[in-house]
Amino acid sequence: MSQGPRYREGMPCWVDLLTDDRDAAAEFYGTLFGWDFAVGDPAAGLYTFCQVDGQSVAGIARRAADGATEAVWTTYLAVDDAAGAATRIRAAGGVATEPLELAGHATLLTASDSAGAVFGVWQAGDFPGAQLVDEPGSLVWNELVVTDADRALDFYHRVFGHGARTSPDSDYSVLELDERPVGGVLPMSAVEEPVAALGPHWAVYFGVESTEDTIAHARRLGATTADGPNDTPYGRVATLRDPQGAFFGVVDARDAAPSPAGG
Repeated sequence: MSQGPRYREGMPCWVDLLTDDRDAAAEFYGTLFGWDFAVGDPAAGLYTFCQVDGQSVAGIARRAADGATEAVWTTYLAVDDAAGAATRIRAAGGVATEPLELAGHATLLTASDSAGAVFGVWQAGDFPGAQLVDEPGSLVWNELVVTDADRALDFYHRVFGHGARTSPDSDYSVLELDERPVGGVLPMSAVEEPVAALGPHWAVYFGVESTEDTIAHARRLGATTADGPNDTPYGRVATLRDPQGAFFGVVDARDAAPSPAGG
């Protein structure tokens, strides 16, 4: 597998969709974002790589029969040592599964932080993570939605060394590594139902040419609008819910703040 940019520990490096109907998910997102798909090794459960111009931008995995009742997008943070990260997560009050190897591409695990927000840990093998970011159809931002921001900031500082910068005129915080933005922290009070009903969670945002046109297109494909559209300093954003129930965000890629790709 061709390599993409290298991601420093603590940076969001990958996102994937956990679903029990990969074909339906591929049909929806392929039509909406223009994705092509490369199905991986059967040993990895036919993990599917979503691609733009031959570059992988996201994954689709089949959920276990006894897993979550609805589809969900997961944000993965890069680490040098998944087992070591699991130890730090538990010591900071979180929960972590045992590491699992994905057909030589990566060693990964699923975790939840001290507030209950689920995220993934990604130790690169031959695949460091997203090969394309900040373009239409690719990842542009990852955002933690929480009730207790201070608790969350303490957790991610202890586990990944994240610093934080809070806007002077709002409660929005930006997670940083060496003063470089790596993600956002949004108070739960700032989001609408049904997004708030998810509880603490990591939200994923994909770039689009036009937020309004994408909303209309997604609705024609069976999605619903969960929040927005809203104008922000980073562009016009909206949260959508796909036909299988997974929430995801879109933002006009022309106005989006750059993602921390590589480094």
